[in-house]
Amino acid sequence: MHGHHYNQFLISATEREVAPGFEATKHGGWILYKNGDLPLLLLQTLDGKPLGCILGLIIDTQVSVLFKGPVIIPILSSDSCAAKEMAIHQFLDRVGGRFVCIIADGDLQRLYLDAAGSLSCVYSNQHGIMASTPELILNEKSYYSDMDHDLVAKLDVSFHGWFPGGVTPHKSISRLLPNHYLDLRSWRQVRHWPESKIEMTTSAEWTASKIADNIKASIRAVTNARKAYLPVTAGRDSRMLLACAKAELDRTKLVIFVDIKENVDQYIVRKLESIFGLDVDYLPIAYASLEERDQWYYEVGHCVGGRISEIYPTLRKLDHKRIIMPGFGGEVGRAYYWSAKDTRSTEITPEELLRRFHLPPHPVLRRALRGWLAEVSELLDTFQLLDLAYIEHRLGAWGGPQTYGQVKFTDHIYPMLHRAIFKDILSLPPEYKAGNCLPVDIIRKEWPELLNVPFNKYPGIKGVIEKGKKIRRLPSKISRIIRGY
Repeated sequence: MHGHHYNQFLISATEREVAPGFEATKHGGWILYKNGDLPLLLLQTLDGKPLGCILGLIIDTQVSVLFKGPVIIPILSSDSCAAKEMAIHQFLDRVGGRFVCIIADGDLQRLYLDAAGSLSCVYSNQHGIMASTPELILNEKSYYSDMDHDLVAKLDVSFHGWFPGGVTPHKSISRLLPNHYLDLRSWRQVRHWPESKIEMTTSAEWTASKIADNIKASIRAVTNARKAYLPVTAGRDSRMLLACAKAELDRTKLVIFVDIKENVDQYIVRKLESIFGLDVDYLPIAYASLEERDQWYYEVGHCVGGRISEIYPTLRKLDHKRIIMPGFGGEVGRAYYWSAKDTRSTEITPEELLRRFHLPPHPVLRRALRGWLAEVSELLDTFQLLDLAYIEHRLGAWGGPQTYGQVKFTDHIYPMLHRAIFKDILSLPPEYKAGNCLPVDIIRKEWPELLNVPFNKYPGIKGVIEKGKKIRRLPSKISRIIRGY
């Protein structure tokens, strides 16, 4: 075993040999092994019967609290499976956080994720195990022999690649995607959201206000329980979260990673700090050694790489008692995978989806995405489909796994990752999202003065000079993205 496995888990129907530090509890016919201090909450019916458990940090955004005790689902133990399923789905639609939910009740034997799979889970039908990462399922020898080395090389994970479509680097292991549950009787993924078409909102401004209220509820729940960190940059998403956190700044410290040479993020954050009197920690970037990078890749299952694998030791400087609240998820509302030529009926093929992911058209990925497209093509228009692709394949298969390389330093909760927020975003008009209107409208509602500072650019002549530098660097950037195809 190479990773530390802090705040990781393994679930099996039989006893397993696990690394030191794991604690075991039994839930129905399943044994849950967990390492670290992730909360474990029992799940019960109204009449007090066990229904399963929830592992992780879970937020009730209706009352802005982190759940602490047993979680009660409003059903009776004698209710039908259909009634229980409906109640479970309604419950999961109204909560945020970073968690997995295990249902162990008669014919309902399932594992659910949070809305974006931020406490990510892989599984193996062959081994009968669910776990945080492949290393907890495979021994050292099979970890390498089971790896699809051709696919790993083609994806170039150390540069920018990752594994969409439920695929992992290992042939016998799959990833559970967000909005799906794992049926533990058949070991199949089953989609549970969206179940029907998502209609366009009649008022984008009203919908933006609802989204802001949900973000604020998550931030308030976190800061009511513990002090927090909020990462800030020059971008729209972090500014939007800052606006939503305005009332909680007495318990929230802003934080930014800084390099030796000042960049636009540092420049804009210093502007915000000086104008609004913000409390900002400037953390000098600490770079990982080769040994630390190697360990990080094991902790994330060799599923994702990139710059975070180089700079994650910077998080050591944080107070581990605080929760960090990154801005993951804002891209869902900003037309991230759209093309200027798209219409509501543009056909999206597996090959086209991979092109937009900047990933090669490998047959394993094409096959996985063909199955995914068959699930949603009749439910969603092209714009909604591409936004859902970001939620499930980018957040679920790229964002979630990488968190395991960082949580040993501090707990993570992502205020944007909530199914009610995603449903509202998918209901927004295409032109509204393409125009980056959502973050601006939320900032205007919550803290309009923040709009006086520009996003992602220097003001004046310095901004013109920096834009020219970016244009000159563009050809080399494009060549790096397409190399190896």
